[in-house]
Amino acid sequence: MEASPQDAIQKLRETEGILVKKQEFLEQKIQQEIQSAKKHGTKNKR
Repeated sequence: MEASPQDAIQKLRETEGILVKKQEFLEQKIQQEIQSAKKHGTKNKR
């Protein structure tokens, strides 16, 4: 069965929503890692 353009657009919007959520999650994780690295990095100066 051929998907109608509306179906295809709807599917793309859903996929985009999922990807945006993943991206936001990963960017938040990166920020946490950077903060953690900064905190630990300053402790280990010789």
